[in-house]
Amino acid sequence: MSSESSKRLIGKTALIALLIGVLVGGSIGGAAIWLVKPAPETVSPQTKSAQVSAEQAKPATALAGEVAQAPSIPAKPAALPSAWDTEWSQKLDIKLLAQFDSSGPPAWDAAKHPLVYISSNGPGYGGFLSGIKSPGLVIVDANTYEVIITKQYTLEGVKNYFESHGSGVSMDGKWIYMPTGDQDKPKLESGRLLVIDAKTLKLHQVIQTSSVPHHVKAFRLFDGKDVVMSYTFNWQQGAAASYMGPGSGVWLMDPNDNNRIIGGIRSESLQNNPYLAFAHPDGRHLFVGLPPGPISDPDIRHNLEGSIAVVDMKTWQPVKYYKAGFDPIFAAFTADGKYTYFSDGGSDEIFKIDNVAQKIVGVSRSSVHGVYGIVLDWKDEQLFAVEKGEASHNRGKMLGLVDTLSMRPVDNYYIGTLRADHGILHPDPQKNEIWISSNSNFREVVFDIAKKEVKAEVKHSGSTHNGAFVKYTVLPSGDWKGELESDQNGLHNSALAGKQQTLGVTETVYGKDKFPTESGRAISR
Repeated sequence: MSSESSKRLIGKTALIALLIGVLVGGSIGGAAIWLVKPAPETVSPQTKSAQVSAEQAKPATALAGEVAQAPSIPAKPAALPSAWDTEWSQKLDIKLLAQFDSSGPPAWDAAKHPLVYISSNGPGYGGFLSGIKSPGLVIVDANTYEVIITKQYTLEGVKNYFESHGSGVSMDGKWIYMPTGDQDKPKLESGRLLVIDAKTLKLHQVIQTSSVPHHVKAFRLFDGKDVVMSYTFNWQQGAAASYMGPGSGVWLMDPNDNNRIIGGIRSESLQNNPYLAFAHPDGRHLFVGLPPGPISDPDIRHNLEGSIAVVDMKTWQPVKYYKAGFDPIFAAFTADGKYTYFSDGGSDEIFKIDNVAQKIVGVSRSSVHGVYGIVLDWKDEQLFAVEKGEASHNRGKMLGLVDTLSMRPVDNYYIGTLRADHGILHPDPQKNEIWISSNSNFREVVFDIAKKEVKAEVKHSGSTHNGAFVKYTVLPSGDWKGELESDQNGLHNSALAGKQQTLGVTETVYGKDKFPTESGRAISR
C-alpha cells in the first residue's frame, strides 16, 4: 500500500501538528460531490494545530436525473474540548483527533421529510466498486422512497479509505456516525469514526480507534442514559491487512457529552475475537458474537465452533457463554426481552435463547445460505434472515423466513440484492416493511412483510450498509427535535413503545430481573 502523504513534524516545543482536511459535498437527490476546504486554523490544544487547505469546488459524476447542490462552506476547525480522554478511552486506545464547528443552516428540509432513512453511501468493496472514492451518507424519505441527499467526506492525507460497513444515529437524532479507516496506517491508529451533524451534514468530530470500526447503533442504558455503541473489526489478519486486528473492541459513547467514551470491553476480556454486539432491551446485557480465531485457513476454521457471549454492562465482564456454529453474527430480541435470536452465517442456523432460563431452547435452519442480518416482525412470530453469502460466495440475493414459535424454516424469497447485509424494520406498522441494504448493487430493497415481496428499490450512487430510521420535528424556533425509531439493534423510543403496547408487554425480563418497558418509560416521561 502507498505511504501516508502527510508527515508529523516534531519541533523544539514538542508540538504535534496533524494535517486534517475535510471534504464536504453532496447532491440533492443524488451523488454529486463538491470539494471546498477552509483556510488553516487552530484546532486542538492536544494536536496543537490542524491545517485544512483550500481547493476549488469540483463536481463528480451524478446518477441520471440528479441535480447537484451548490457548494457550501464546510465547518471551521474548533478547539478540542479539554480532558476529552477518559479512563475508558485510554484503556481502549480511542482518541479524538479533531473537532469542528458543525453549526449552520439545514442541509435538507426536515419539515418536508419528517421520517427519514439514513445509510452509508460509499466506495464499495470486494470487486463491486461504485466509483466513489471516500465515505459518505445517503438520506431517504422513508414514506416516499425519494433520495433526499447524498454527501461524501474525506480526510486529508488518507488515500485508501476503509469501506463504511455500517452507519448509525444517536437516540435524539442529532448525530450521524460513519465508520471508516486509513488502510495505510498500522492497526493501532487505523480506525476513523466520523461524527456528522444530522441537520447541517457538516463534520463535527474525527475519532481514532485501534483497528477499523464496523457498525454503529444506539440504545438506552440501564441507568436511563442514551448511548451510542460501536465496535471494531477484531479479526486476526496479519500481513494481509495490517490495519485490522483485535483492537478497541466494543465501546459506548455519550452523545450528550461530546461523544466521550464511557465503557467497553476488549478482545482479551472475552477470550476471543468479538465480531458484532447487540444490547438487550434491559439496557444492561450485551450479546456479542464470537467466531473462532485466529485461524486464517477456512478448512480449519469451519470445523471449529464459535460462541455467543453475554456481557454485563455494569461491570463490563462476560457473565454467560452459549455455544454456536463457527460464525455467530447477528441478534434480534423480542419486545419483552425474553428471547434472543442469533444468526450463524457459517452453519446457516438461527439459535433461540431463553433469557429467563438462560439456555438455548431452539435451533432452526435459516432457509438461506450465509445468513447475516435478522429482523423480527411486529408480532415477534416471523424472523426474516438476510442472505449475504457470509463465509461463502458473498453474492446473497435471497431473504429467508423462520417461524419463531415452531423454530422451523418456512420459505425464502428472491429480492434482487447483491451481497445484502443488514435489514431494519420500518417504524410504521401500517407500512409493514423491512429495508435491506444491498451494498454491491448500490440500493435499498424495501420488502413488504404481508405480501412477501419486494415493494420498492431505492437506488443511489454508492455502497450501502444501514442504518437507521429517524423522525424529525421542526420547532417554531427553527430547532430540530429528533427521535431514533429503528436501527440494527431493533426498534426504539415511540416505535418500540407502540409495539410493546400492541403486544401487551408490561415489563422487560432477563433472568430473574424485571425492568420497565419503553412504553412504561414513555408514560412516566
